Amino acid sequence: NKAIDRFANLLADEFYSRIQPELASEHYSKKSMHIENKKELKSKKNNAQTVNQAVASAISEFRKFRKSQRLGIYGKARLHMKFMERLTELGYEHKIAKKLNEEILFKTH
Repeated sequence: NKAIDRFANLLADEFYSRIQPELASEHYSKKSMHIENKKELKSKKNNAQTVNQAVASAISEFRKFRKSQRLGIYGKARLHMKFMERLTELGYEHKIAKKLNEEILFKTH
Protein backbone atom coordinates (compact mmCIF):
# COMPACT_ATOMS: atom_id res chain seq x y z
CA ASN A 1 0.00 0.00 0.00
CA LYS A 2 2.81 2.43 0.77
CA ALA A 3 4.38 1.86 -2.64
CA ILE A 4 1.03 2.44 -4.32
CA ASP A 5 0.43 5.64 -2.35
CA ARG A 6 3.92 6.97 -3.06
CA PHE A 7 3.63 6.24 -6.77
CA ALA A 8 0.15 7.77 -7.05
CA ASN A 9 1.27 10.94 -5.26
CA LEU A 10 4.45 11.19 -7.31
CA LEU A 11 2.57 10.77 -10.57
CA ALA A 12 -0.05 13.34 -9.58
CA ASP A 13 2.70 15.79 -8.60
CA GLU A 14 4.42 15.22 -11.94
CA PHE A 15 1.14 15.76 -13.77
CA TYR A 16 0.61 18.98 -11.82
CA SER A 17 4.07 20.21 -12.82
CA ARG A 18 3.13 19.74 -16.48
CA ILE A 19 -0.54 20.76 -16.43
CA GLN A 20 -1.90 23.40 -14.08
CA PRO A 21 -5.46 22.94 -12.78
CA GLU A 22 -6.78 25.86 -14.83
CA LEU A 23 -5.50 24.37 -18.08
CA ALA A 24 -7.00 20.98 -17.25
CA SER A 25 -10.33 22.63 -16.38
CA GLU A 26 -10.33 24.51 -19.66
CA HIS A 27 -9.53 21.34 -21.60
CA TYR A 28 -12.10 19.11 -19.91
CA SER A 29 -14.94 21.58 -19.51
CA LYS A 30 -17.86 20.95 -21.82
CA LYS A 31 -18.56 24.65 -22.18
CA SER A 32 -18.47 25.80 -25.77
CA MET A 33 -16.07 28.68 -26.13
CA HIS A 34 -16.39 31.11 -28.97
CA ILE A 35 -13.01 31.62 -30.58
CA GLU A 36 -12.41 35.16 -31.72
CA ASN A 37 -9.30 34.80 -33.83
CA LYS A 38 -6.64 32.47 -35.19
CA LYS A 39 -4.30 33.19 -32.30
CA GLU A 40 -6.89 31.94 -29.77
CA LEU A 41 -7.54 28.86 -31.91
CA LYS A 42 -3.83 28.06 -32.09
CA SER A 43 -3.46 28.56 -28.35
CA LYS A 44 -6.41 26.25 -27.64
CA LYS A 45 -4.95 23.57 -29.95
CA ASN A 46 -1.53 23.85 -28.28
CA ASN A 47 -3.12 23.57 -24.85
CA ALA A 48 -5.09 20.50 -25.92
CA GLN A 49 -1.92 18.90 -27.28
CA THR A 50 -0.07 19.63 -24.02
CA VAL A 51 -2.84 18.06 -21.93
CA ASN A 52 -3.09 15.04 -24.22
CA GLN A 53 0.69 14.47 -24.01
CA ALA A 54 0.63 14.69 -20.22
CA VAL A 55 -2.27 12.23 -20.05
CA ALA A 56 -0.48 9.84 -22.45
CA SER A 57 2.63 10.02 -20.28
CA ALA A 58 0.57 9.28 -17.15
CA ILE A 59 -1.09 6.33 -18.88
CA SER A 60 2.32 4.93 -19.80
CA GLU A 61 3.57 5.30 -16.22
CA PHE A 62 0.41 3.68 -14.82
CA ARG A 63 0.86 0.71 -17.14
CA LYS A 64 4.51 0.25 -16.19
CA PHE A 65 3.77 0.42 -12.48
CA ARG A 66 0.79 -1.88 -12.62
CA LYS A 67 2.77 -4.43 -14.62
CA SER A 68 5.85 -4.27 -12.39
CA GLN A 69 3.83 -4.51 -9.17
CA ARG A 70 1.34 -7.09 -10.43
CA LEU A 71 -1.54 -5.26 -8.81
CA GLY A 72 -4.80 -6.99 -8.12
CA ILE A 73 -8.18 -5.34 -8.38
CA TYR A 74 -7.90 -3.67 -4.96
CA GLY A 75 -4.40 -2.41 -5.67
CA LYS A 76 -5.55 -0.90 -8.97
CA ALA A 77 -8.51 0.73 -7.27
CA ARG A 78 -6.28 2.17 -4.55
CA LEU A 79 -3.82 3.49 -7.12
CA HIS A 80 -6.52 5.36 -9.02
CA MET A 81 -8.24 6.66 -5.89
CA LYS A 82 -4.99 7.99 -4.42
CA PHE A 83 -4.10 9.61 -7.74
CA MET A 84 -7.47 11.36 -7.89
CA GLU A 85 -7.26 12.42 -4.22
CA ARG A 86 -3.82 13.94 -4.77
CA LEU A 87 -4.98 15.85 -7.84
CA THR A 88 -7.80 17.30 -5.77
CA GLU A 89 -5.33 18.27 -3.03
CA LEU A 90 -3.22 20.04 -5.65
CA GLY A 91 -6.14 22.25 -6.66
CA TYR A 92 -7.90 20.40 -9.47
CA GLU A 93 -11.68 20.54 -9.30
CA HIS A 94 -13.10 17.20 -8.17
CA LYS A 95 -14.99 16.71 -11.44
CA ILE A 96 -11.84 17.41 -13.49
CA ALA A 97 -9.73 15.06 -11.35
CA LYS A 98 -12.43 12.42 -11.80
CA LYS A 99 -12.48 12.89 -15.60
CA LEU A 100 -8.70 12.64 -15.78
CA ASN A 101 -8.70 9.54 -13.62
CA GLU A 102 -11.48 7.90 -15.66
CA GLU A 103 -9.65 8.59 -18.90
CA ILE A 104 -6.49 7.00 -17.53
CA LEU A 105 -8.41 4.11 -16.00
CA PHE A 106 -10.20 3.24 -19.23
CA LYS A 107 -7.04 3.45 -21.30
CA THR A 108 -4.95 1.29 -18.98
CA HIS A 109 -7.23 -1.76 -19.06
